[in-house]
Amino acid sequence: MKLIVVESPTKAKALSSYLKDENTSYKVLASYGHIRALSKKSGSVDPEHDFDMHWEIPTKADKALKSILSQAKLSDEIILATDPDREGEAIAWHLCQLLKKSEINKKISRMSFHSITPNAIKESLKNLDKINEKLVDAYMARLGLDYLVGFSISPILWRKVPGSKSAGRVQSAALRIITDRESEIEAFIPQNYWTFHAIFTQKKHQCSADLIEFEKEKIDKFTIQADQLESIMQKLKQEVYHVSDIEIKDQIKRSSPPLITSTLQQEAANKLGWQPIFTMKVAQKLYEGIQIGNNITGLITYMRTDSVHIAKDKIEECRNLIKNTFGDDYLPATPNTFKSKVRNAQEAHEAIRPTNFKHTPNSIKEYLDNDCFKLYKLIWERAVSSQMSPAVYEICNLTIQGAKSVWKAHGVKNKFDGFQKLYNLEKSENTEVWNFIKDQVLQQDIKTEEHQTKAPSRFTETSLIKYLEEHGIGRPSTYANILYVLQSRQYVVKQNKSLVPSNLGWLVSAFLKSHFSLYVQDEFTSELENELDLVSNGEKEWKKLLKDFWNEFKLKIHESTNLNIKDVFKNISNTYMYHFFKSDKEVKCTKCSDGIQELRISKGNGFLCCSNYPNCKWNKSIESELDQNQVIVGQDPVTQDEILIKHGPYGYYLQWGSTDIKTRIMLPKMFEPPHNLTLEEAMELKNFPKVVGIANEDNSEIKVGIGKFGPWILYKNTYVSLKKNPFTVTLEECMEILNLPRNKKKIDDKNQKAKK
Repeated sequence: MKLIVVESPTKAKALSSYLKDENTSYKVLASYGHIRALSKKSGSVDPEHDFDMHWEIPTKADKALKSILSQAKLSDEIILATDPDREGEAIAWHLCQLLKKSEINKKISRMSFHSITPNAIKESLKNLDKINEKLVDAYMARLGLDYLVGFSISPILWRKVPGSKSAGRVQSAALRIITDRESEIEAFIPQNYWTFHAIFTQKKHQCSADLIEFEKEKIDKFTIQADQLESIMQKLKQEVYHVSDIEIKDQIKRSSPPLITSTLQQEAANKLGWQPIFTMKVAQKLYEGIQIGNNITGLITYMRTDSVHIAKDKIEECRNLIKNTFGDDYLPATPNTFKSKVRNAQEAHEAIRPTNFKHTPNSIKEYLDNDCFKLYKLIWERAVSSQMSPAVYEICNLTIQGAKSVWKAHGVKNKFDGFQKLYNLEKSENTEVWNFIKDQVLQQDIKTEEHQTKAPSRFTETSLIKYLEEHGIGRPSTYANILYVLQSRQYVVKQNKSLVPSNLGWLVSAFLKSHFSLYVQDEFTSELENELDLVSNGEKEWKKLLKDFWNEFKLKIHESTNLNIKDVFKNISNTYMYHFFKSDKEVKCTKCSDGIQELRISKGNGFLCCSNYPNCKWNKSIESELDQNQVIVGQDPVTQDEILIKHGPYGYYLQWGSTDIKTRIMLPKMFEPPHNLTLEEAMELKNFPKVVGIANEDNSEIKVGIGKFGPWILYKNTYVSLKKNPFTVTLEECMEILNLPRNKKKIDDKNQKAKK
């Protein structure tokens, strides 16, 4: 008997089905994730005793651990088959430690695979190995750093910024990036500039062109001033124009590499509108296996990876599919190769790809729920298109000249769609330019356009992930959780697709930037990732990394502990002064003659008050001025009121009407950001609590509602927790939960109405 330990029951079920016909008897059990974690008490990482770590077994892991230890005693060999990354290696290492602690001295092996298919599992059983100590060291170093930063800064943050939740090594850097960008946007002063455009006509053909040179001077954004417009226009209209040059050339666009963790999250956000945390949950289901016929089949390779490599045999499988499906023209002579743009890419050996390219999305659609189908289709199409021929465009550039001016017109035509037959098809534009010939006089219609420079764009989840990856901040496998934490801590609010710092987010970021500036900067966070990579590669000892970091960091912690609260407010004010005061210098009180406006904090909200308080009681809410925490859900189809999600001193709430407030209801915790509340859900919440029907035995109403701790059922003044969807739960389901006799009579009109 051999015991195999994996993380999830779905994975366990898949492996059990693959190995049931083997000569060796296998028992596959799930650990249900991490079996041991750092103690939640202070001092769990002890710098004074060589960074000794104190562990505890979470309550939810008790049952799984007992089963594993019990089965391990009955087994001849224990095989640890957790995920092939740093976290998976850590789970395997913890299991090893607990087996030793329980004096279970059996042979222990490490089994590693990147896809859950019969061949991959059986092949990996032939190549068992030991636990990778370098990855374990990297896990210990990262865990130690995150603990030392979080447990050192967070208590200071709680005392100095009331209402704050936590600080984190990468989380705080990401928050600072978002607030810095928002600060740039707020302080941005737009500038006007002008451009000249023309519609040139030759016979019946027209093309648009831009002025690029006038009187031998190249036209840049700010070349033309407002007072020059009229005179330049007069001169341009007097000129005679002709095509002086026609340039036609081919432009090749190559396919993108197969997806990795970060690009999977970006593509799912762009194409499906999904949050990264949700994308990873769906990907996990596809990786662990879907019931197809009588078998559980893992449909994709491991989804936490920053490698763009695909195994040779799978490239060949993919190329055969391309040839048979699309024809020889779509198959390049040699396989396409890609180089990872992620620094020290190492999380896994392959990109995210289908385990079997013959499993086309439509061929297995009946086995997949809607979300799994959408994501699998995205992964399959990106992987297949990565091995297809380039797309080819024909480019036509016209040079149009007058006596003193030069204009450019540009056209693009699809010549061969290549990989874009399957992925990201781009359309042709301005094909009329091909009809123009040289040296003939052109008719012209010249216009000028006024423009304004635009502020930098706010970060979306997609663009923030791209920024973090490009700057080497954090690891792609952690991005989804970073974004989730920022929103669940209410530091960041999602407006449409943009990430906007909340009032609390501004305060926390300003505090960290003013007192822990080094530790939230791009360069420092990125350099620390490089150090962690050295640990992963065995080039640096993990305890030395912690020691080097802690020796400087503890001095900053000690310094910040003794901060005067007035100094804290002053430093926060100065960090983002324009945001708080709409000015880059001190602002006088609008009520008294000699006071100045000062920042204060209460329950996580900043407000302005007079420095002469309590003699002068002037104050102003920052939030009412900026309304940063507002998210538009939609429009009430009945009342036509705008429905908003807002955040106040007591949490999130729904508001009907943006100016003339008609209705406000507290938003249940389960629907707080980062949950994307739909218009339908908002309308349902407005009607809660609702009657779902009448209990048959005593004609008492059964109601369903949602409270602070989730959905509930109310029957005869007794509340019972509801684990089902409160929007769709039926009367019969409620009665079953309440353990009431089934209603065998026909439901009356009132019940029918309630159910609708």
